[in-house]
Amino acid sequence: MEPQEKWQANMEKVAFAKRFPGLLHDWSEAKGKRILSIIQLTARPGQVILFDDRTFLVAGLAGLADPDPAHLIAGLFAAETPLRDWYPDAFARLVGLRERDDQLTQQARVEKIAGAIRHNAGLPGLKEAVARALKDVSESNKGEKD
Repeated sequence: MEPQEKWQANMEKVAFAKRFPGLLHDWSEAKGKRILSIIQLTARPGQVILFDDRTFLVAGLAGLADPDPAHLIAGLFAAETPLRDWYPDAFARLVGLRERDDQLTQQARVEKIAGAIRHNAGLPGLKEAVARALKDVSESNKGEKD
């Protein structure tokens, strides 16, 4: 996997999140709208404010609209139930983009670890230490499955 591929997958996910249907980018766009509900973000400060016309606003720190990409994506998934109902195709696409980004992140980590092992293969005891670590992890996982 090329680093460019991972970067591109993340950029595509963020770009799609920023243009998610119904997303408002500024408080001025909410003027005159009726609030349907407010959903608190759990992993970070902020809320998703849902309006009765199927628009919404993700408010980050200090209530500021148009939050950073991590806040925005957290907000979209915090409001999964209504957004999946309101915009099923868009939400399915967002899930697919997130899964692809997550897969490439995991693949990049594996390649980084494997590269570090290859790069340091000449160190005395490394092969044995890696074999022990993998055996320990395998045994630990086997005990969890029982």
